[in-house]
Amino acid sequence: MQSFENFDFQYFDEMKYFCLKNCFFQNMEYLGIEDSLLHIKLGLQFKILSNNDIFNTYKHELLMPLFEMGLVEHGFGDNFEVVFGENTQSLPVIILVDVYYLPYRQEYQKYHASHTVFLAGYNEEFVRIVDWYSPYFYKGSVSFEDFKKARISENPKDINPFSGFAIKNYWYKIKSENLHMNPIDNIQKNLVDMKQSLSDDRKGVYTGLFAFEKVTAYMEKQFLIPDAPLNMACKHIHDELFIFYRAVILAERYFEYARSRFPNDIDISHIEFLNEVSNAIEKINFYLLKGSISCSQETFRKSKILIENIIHLYNKSGG
Repeated sequence: MQSFENFDFQYFDEMKYFCLKNCFFQNMEYLGIEDSLLHIKLGLQFKILSNNDIFNTYKHELLMPLFEMGLVEHGFGDNFEVVFGENTQSLPVIILVDVYYLPYRQEYQKYHASHTVFLAGYNEEFVRIVDWYSPYFYKGSVSFEDFKKARISENPKDINPFSGFAIKNYWYKIKSENLHMNPIDNIQKNLVDMKQSLSDDRKGVYTGLFAFEKVTAYMEKQFLIPDAPLNMACKHIHDELFIFYRAVILAERYFEYARSRFPNDIDISHIEFLNEVSNAIEKINFYLLKGSISCSQETFRKSKILIENIIHLYNKSGG
């Protein structure tokens, strides 16, 4: 097998913000797993926790790279030396790091954020990592000291949405013999995720159609609050929708490839639904970003109407 560091990795721009999915995809390609992209969980189930006053997206579920994470070895620990020793027994391994300590990154010594890379080799002074992710596409060395700091960082809350939680030496190891997934099954799971709508009033958990209804209810409530800071409401909605928005963009690439491989297994209506949601959420993202700076009631109302259009799309599709 070709050495990992010399492997010709694929990268799709649609993977931006999905570094863990990207690492899983590239690792599976290196292992020779056919249709590696189609094994990825897209994260198309928009799921929120809502108490009517505020709502928050289950972002970690949108970021998970596989439906069956139990097929992958993974772990974490507070003892850096022990975890490092376990990791180096079988390379490459996917690891979580804080970019604040990676000298080749623009965030170095400026901003904290979690990111995933490959640990590919090491000696007493340096570790070799592969970060085949835009815009760096890095294959090279990082000092052992910087690497250690990146792996044990508390990753304090910063301007980056992927800050605010400890790194804890997290790692993932993919072994080809553990992955016996049927790409058709995985495609169907992503399609179900895309249209599934569930409501649990007792727990305040909503997905799909019901989640978007709760977002519009939140927006309606903002209109009733005298002198409500609508720009802050726009920023909150934008931030909570953003990862789902990026998942929809990735899904377009995914299903384009899926149709080229299995044209008879994908109903065109699913693609049409996805394209309509993508167009709608792109417009919503524009208005919310604009509104987060300076938001008039008219801009806020337009954003709400666009989200109501997504609800209409779910209803029309039977979601």
